[in-house]
Amino acid sequence: MMLLVNLLLSNLYGAKYLGVFNLLFTIIQISSMISRVGIDIYFLKIIPSLNTPNQVTGFLRKSFFRITLSSIIIGALLVILAPLLDDYFFKEFDAIEYIIWISLLLLPYTFFTIIPEILRAYENVVVFSFIRNLLFQLSLVSAMLLLILLNLGNIIDALNYGIIISFIVSLSILYFFLKKKNLSFLKTTKYSNPILRNSYHMFLTSSILLFMGNLDKFMIGYFIDEENVGYYSACIRLSIMVTFVLSSVTSYITPKISKAYALRDFEQLKLHYNKATRLIIISSLPFILILVIFPNFFLGLFGESFKDLKNIFYLVVAMNLANIFFGPLLYILNMMDLQVYVRNVLFFAFIFNFLLNILLIPQFGISGAAVSTLISTIFWKSILFIKLQTKLKNLNVSH
Repeated sequence: MMLLVNLLLSNLYGAKYLGVFNLLFTIIQISSMISRVGIDIYFLKIIPSLNTPNQVTGFLRKSFFRITLSSIIIGALLVILAPLLDDYFFKEFDAIEYIIWISLLLLPYTFFTIIPEILRAYENVVVFSFIRNLLFQLSLVSAMLLLILLNLGNIIDALNYGIIISFIVSLSILYFFLKKKNLSFLKTTKYSNPILRNSYHMFLTSSILLFMGNLDKFMIGYFIDEENVGYYSACIRLSIMVTFVLSSVTSYITPKISKAYALRDFEQLKLHYNKATRLIIISSLPFILILVIFPNFFLGLFGESFKDLKNIFYLVVAMNLANIFFGPLLYILNMMDLQVYVRNVLFFAFIFNFLLNILLIPQFGISGAAVSTLISTIFWKSILFIKLQTKLKNLNVSH
């Protein structure tokens, strides 16, 4: 569905506005990631282990307070940094007003992103998938169509409206879900364990991963312009189609992996991972073949000028192919208390990717960004895969 948003933008407004939209969206994604402080991932580990509804609401209440406070702080920082961000990453578009709007909407967007994780912790995969994978995209498309049909303002305003709609709908879903589970914030047991201390490593891991995943866009914006960000974003967005199965299977398997590890059932844990990886590879291959065989058709959906990006598109597809091959690697390592190791590997991979971008983008343009991402992805995925296999082997021996 996010692909549809990008297609509408590119066909109606061109690569420049596509690039501006993706840069602004990346800013709020990164800001929200920092505001969550890893608590959203921590939900998956803690909620299944809590014994009573009052303990759950006590934990959620404390978590919500921490997230609200950090969102306000990061939002205020965004307002201060708005002129700097505009100067560095937006060459032909005045983005200050939109960055300020993002800072004001950071709190509702952050809550929108944590709500599905609560549902996933209860293994409510269907509703989780709807909120996580469809709700925001549907809200964006609806907002864009209204702006276009009624001529209400700049198309980039759709991002703000999409955030507001998604927040209201997801909050309503959470309210009825908590009511069904007899979870009331009026009846809570004080959660005394530290949250930030335990979610800190998960926060660092997910933050580095998000920074690394979006580093190319910012550096293309810095070294070149928004239009080239738009071209590159189109390739990324189109290639993400092949990771749909990865995302779906990961959402389903994560709670099971966490439960198996908590029960010290290492054979079951290994079985879950291997089966999930096989399913992801087999199910994704048809999508990959179709994209690789007909690149001109799919790139042409964005506009005639996008057909020249075939070689860049192949590089980006190869990067996502590496993600598919290694399966739900990060999630299983995080559930196995290897957050510190994962964080360290990702940090060095981020620096490696950053240096590659500095070397390659000025010389090769967006092709350099694609090569940098491909090399760094294979680098850190391979290291973590070797670590996982070693860990599983040692667990089986000790067990």
